[in-house]
Amino acid sequence: MSSSRSVLLGGNRVGKLRVSHQAVIALVLASAIGMAIVYVNVMTYDPVLTPETGYSDTQDYISLYRGETASGIRAFRPLVPWLARLVPDFPASIFDTGRDVSRELQIVLKFGAVNYLFLVAASLTLFELQRSLGLDGWASLLGMALFLSLPTVVRSAGLPMTDTAFYFFFCLALWAVLKRNWAVLLAASTLGVMAKELALLVMPLILLTKCSWKTRLRLLLAVLPALFVVILLRFWMPAINLASGWDDGYLSGSILGLTGYQLRWLFSASGLVDMFMAFTLAWPLAIYALVVGDVPDTLRSWIYLLPIVILGVLLGAGNLSRSTVAAFPVIIPLAAIGLQRLSRLGGRDDWASTHAS
Repeated sequence: MSSSRSVLLGGNRVGKLRVSHQAVIALVLASAIGMAIVYVNVMTYDPVLTPETGYSDTQDYISLYRGETASGIRAFRPLVPWLARLVPDFPASIFDTGRDVSRELQIVLKFGAVNYLFLVAASLTLFELQRSLGLDGWASLLGMALFLSLPTVVRSAGLPMTDTAFYFFFCLALWAVLKRNWAVLLAASTLGVMAKELALLVMPLILLTKCSWKTRLRLLLAVLPALFVVILLRFWMPAINLASGWDDGYLSGSILGLTGYQLRWLFSASGLVDMFMAFTLAWPLAIYALVVGDVPDTLRSWIYLLPIVILGVLLGAGNLSRSTVAAFPVIIPLAAIGLQRLSRLGGRDDWASTHAS
């Protein structure tokens, strides 16, 4: 067996790749898979059909890019549209001859460029987060690949939306919590809520993290400016349709009337399918990891993120599958652990033994 194969697949050395080598592999995988996802999203975007397939919010973010008013809670997520404005127009020469390079296509391309960078950054940050949680390099790479395979990521990471920025800042904030890095936590949470207010989910996870209450308080204080930013955006950014039910947004009570509908949907056949599609096969893998054990203590304590996210969906009337993906920093590492354990049934690493000389 060649020496290179021995480093990657040989015996007990599977999980012991040098950190620099792991980072290079993660970067290549994230860049290649992310480019394919974003390219397909951008090239198949249709201003009429795409909103009708569950992504109507793309039009709101395009409105924010243009300096117009968006509807509901989306009006308070300006970061990605603002960054997209900084991207120069793409030259028409890179497209097929005769293709109409419309202004809207240019806008979608700019969002795609920004979201590609955020998607790669989110993938790499997730890789490092998993390492910090106690997963080895091989499991962390598996987790990153599982994340990039999620239907919501594959279908929408390159669209004119803000989810990829949220993925990045949320992972970065959680990494900062583990490292007790208050400066990074302050920056990640503050910028994160400008992409999507769900970045505030880092607050309950701080309370669930095993550390002294003094440390928890300092971490929570680092997130406090982000909470102020959320409130400021609510009153500073103009918005329309704030009393229309589905677009009502936070800091308003009328949307609670839809909670019963959401609850019935959750336990319907369609709702259960929608929930399954949030993480597909990562669900049973994560459950398997919890059952067989060997789950890092912090990751096990963070499992409560899932019911918190689901409760938020019920109260906020969000899309069930897309919104549940916010629990990915917990479900994906658990699934990676489960997948790695399955590969070692029988007391050996079957991935490695398959290639043993």
